[in-house]
Amino acid sequence: MGNMKGCGLKNAHPTVGFVYFLFVFILSLAMNHPVLAAVNLLSAAFFDVYLRGKRTFRAILLTVLPLLIVLPLINGLFNHYGVTVLFVLKSGNNFTLEALVYGLFLAVKFACFMLWLDCFNEIIDGDKFIFLFGRFSPKTALVISMTLRFLPMLREGFREIETARKGIGFSSSDNKLLYRLKNSVHNLSILITWVLESAIDTAYSMKARGYGLKGRTSYSKYIFTAVDFFELAAVSVVFLFSSLSVFGLDAVYNPVIEIDRPDIVKSLSAVCYFLLCLFPYAADMREKRICKPKERKPLGLTKNEQF
Repeated sequence: MGNMKGCGLKNAHPTVGFVYFLFVFILSLAMNHPVLAAVNLLSAAFFDVYLRGKRTFRAILLTVLPLLIVLPLINGLFNHYGVTVLFVLKSGNNFTLEALVYGLFLAVKFACFMLWLDCFNEIIDGDKFIFLFGRFSPKTALVISMTLRFLPMLREGFREIETARKGIGFSSSDNKLLYRLKNSVHNLSILITWVLESAIDTAYSMKARGYGLKGRTSYSKYIFTAVDFFELAAVSVVFLFSSLSVFGLDAVYNPVIEIDRPDIVKSLSAVCYFLLCLFPYAADMREKRICKPKERKPLGLTKNEQF
């Protein structure tokens, strides 16, 4: 079957995946409680690694960890609210614990949104985006879908150009810094030229096919099934219960740090929020169980029938 990671949301109707990520983005931006933020960050990181492979873990560490260190320091250096003074800067301003913690919380929220957006780009490709919004605004849908695939296309194109130039002797691995810089600039120039030519070819191709014309029909391979309806209903219900914890649990970071303690209802809704973050895994496990090929049983031939 090949790599089936993420096949639950990938094989589902595009509406299911889009609505799920829309709910996750809303809750990620609205949450103000540190425990929910930690759950969101871990869920997004694990799902991103689950989709894109173990190599993504190193990229996440190199991206998220500096963000979790730099942003709190910047917030503490330029914002001086709070009563718990850690030390006094040379300018006379206080570096407070409250500003540091709130900067860390902002960094976690930004990292959550960035990781979920990476997962969204993996699940909702350009074809699905055009299917969802092509009828309402075909030109806008085309521009957004091309933007979503722009960075992956650049990475792949730069890798191909670098490999091709290595094949003809322009390798920069064992050369001086100036030569490597010159070679990288040359590769970048080739990449920009390739991107511009590809954009022109795409524009002419879409125009020749009549994209965006009034009354134009289009083929769709997506069918909204009963399973899609059940998953969409389940995600919507869990989102409503999760909203009780996200919008009900609050935390204050100025002038002192005050974190709400959840009651029974909000604790149960926090569990629902955790289940919402785990929904892609549940959909994937269900899809794998269905797609798993059955083992063939032996025919049970008699000794006389065996060769």
